[in-house]
Amino acid sequence: MTTTTLSHEDLLLLIDDLLELEVLELIPSADTPGDYYIPYMMNDAVEYYLTLKNCQVMGQIPKEFAGEIFVKLVKAPERPGLIFDMPGGNKLTVWFDRCEAVRCFYQYHRIWHCWRPGAEPWRMLVYMIGTIHDKYAFLGPEAVNEEEMAILPLVHFGPFRFYSPIDKPLDDRYPESEDGWACMRAMAHEAGDLDYLKMLDHAELLKKLPFYHAENAARPLTEALDKPDRRSLFELIYLKVCEASLHYPERVYDAETTARMEAERRRVKEELYAQGYSGVYPLFTKGTMWARAMEEHPFTVQALDYDGFSFDIRVMTWEK
Repeated sequence: MTTTTLSHEDLLLLIDDLLELEVLELIPSADTPGDYYIPYMMNDAVEYYLTLKNCQVMGQIPKEFAGEIFVKLVKAPERPGLIFDMPGGNKLTVWFDRCEAVRCFYQYHRIWHCWRPGAEPWRMLVYMIGTIHDKYAFLGPEAVNEEEMAILPLVHFGPFRFYSPIDKPLDDRYPESEDGWACMRAMAHEAGDLDYLKMLDHAELLKKLPFYHAENAARPLTEALDKPDRRSLFELIYLKVCEASLHYPERVYDAETTARMEAERRRVKEELYAQGYSGVYPLFTKGTMWARAMEEHPFTVQALDYDGFSFDIRVMTWEK
């Protein structure tokens, strides 16, 4: 965790970023009256938020900062203030002592969000590598390690990106690139997946034809990923995600939350044992079947979490 005092200029730049994306939030601290949080980037790999210390708020904080909003910083003799001019003539002024920026990087390889059914293992990888890419895009190269840099181009390979974890394509967010194709080629080569390498070679040849159609050329590569023959390729990429993630610490919670999480892990383990599985959490086996417990984690700052979100475990099973 790193905590720094943010300059007024940098504070305005970050607020402008959030206003442009219409994701600005001003959240009161539950622990320190007068402090307000501004989440900047919050996901399974990073918690980056601002804290306005000892605030005096004049006006009504809107549920969402939407529409055309102008913000300016007033450097009063006693302390600075942020003035928001909002639609309808509404005005919000927040006086504060200083602004602290808190940035924490965390492990993410044990976390899984099962938002879409089908091809869950590949959707898990797309989500994790997309999260790495987002860290790089929003926070710069200092936010990622060498192992992450080596795999983040995969989201620019269309057949991999097809397995979006959400109910919409990711093409606009992660456009196609030659780096993405080169990265998948390197993964297939390292995994010893000669069949997929041949398919990549064939697709590259099709690109040179005058009647080349990108979607038609990519379809066989897409369908082939979710086949048992791609097991070695999947396991290699997942291993690389795990190795990259393990450079960071796990999230640490208060004693009550930690005890509740451990109790839930024990419950899942006992249920799997009752079904005939054996093993050590989070990986279990039963004959030719494998089961892996994947978790959803809340943020370490409860006030910044989604309404009603809590720790959860889902079990992913597959046949060896």
